[in-house]
Amino acid sequence: MIETKLDNSDTWLNAGQFQSSPATLVIPGNPESLPRAVQLRARYVEKNAPVGQYSAVVATATQPAS
Repeated sequence: MIETKLDNSDTWLNAGQFQSSPATLVIPGNPESLPRAVQLRARYVEKNAPVGQYSAVVATATQPAS
């Protein structure tokens, strides 16, 4: 299970459950076509129930198309 936080959000959003690697995520653009700050974390899922602890948070940024 992968969760994301965009820009300065306080809320983690579910980006989906992925059964194999690599997972491909689509980060929505913003109205101003500016880069977005993205934080990601993952958690193992067994029989559709999250188990264990979250991974370390990874931070990155999007690059809008010109």
